[in-house]
Amino acid sequence: MILPYSADFPVPSEEEKEQLVKTGWIETSEGFVRYYPLVGASIIVDEEVATTTDEDGNFVVNGLVQGEHKISIEHNSVENGITKFEVISGETANVSLTTKVNFLTFMDGSEENSDNNEISTSMSITPFAEVTPYSGGKKGETLIPHDDHNDATYSAYAYVTCNRFNGKYGDQKYYKEEHHAIAAADNFITSDCDLAIGAGAPCLSLTNGDYATDASKRYCKSWAVYQNYSATCSQDIDHKSLYHKHTTTSGPTGY
Repeated sequence: MILPYSADFPVPSEEEKEQLVKTGWIETSEGFVRYYPLVGASIIVDEEVATTTDEDGNFVVNGLVQGEHKISIEHNSVENGITKFEVISGETANVSLTTKVNFLTFMDGSEENSDNNEISTSMSITPFAEVTPYSGGKKGETLIPHDDHNDATYSAYAYVTCNRFNGKYGDQKYYKEEHHAIAAADNFITSDCDLAIGAGAPCLSLTNGDYATDASKRYCKSWAVYQNYSATCSQDIDHKSLYHKHTTTSGPTGY
């Protein structure tokens, strides 16, 4: 995940940089990045599964003949093209397979048909059975209006599309990222979404992630449209799919 320098995210002040680094973002020449090792991914070499990645996202393939080879990766959370690399006899070829996702694009795409709009404050909520991760849910959104966008706060156990702003480092408000990139980035780290991505959830996938073009195929779907499929990433880390604040790195387990 990369928060790149752009018109929506100009180079921050030194104080802002320190805050981003404190939360877990890493500063690079392009902007700030958040790395997620891909665990258990299949490594495809010359169209055959050669091995899988370990808990740190690393892999080793032995016994390749000298010459050019094609390598790709298969995992439900990413799409990755084919990379070519050269094997020279007696030497080790180092290959890095990285999928880069723009944080601002990810956040903006995942907000289509999201909770932060008028339909969420006016629709009638269908009660859920007490055994579901949505039990005890309620409408608890309070909009913070601006001339060109809305931010929002949520009360405990409010319905949300995705708990992607409940991390422990920020103020745990929903921010429109192109207007408040740093605040959105601070709130994202250690959020349910961030933790679930680290655990292998497909949130960053273009086909079934949180910003997939087809909203009906998104991993965390809009609660205003698909009530019992919202905040799926929260369930992946054993939290309820309702708004809650994190006070520790892993959050209050059991929500």
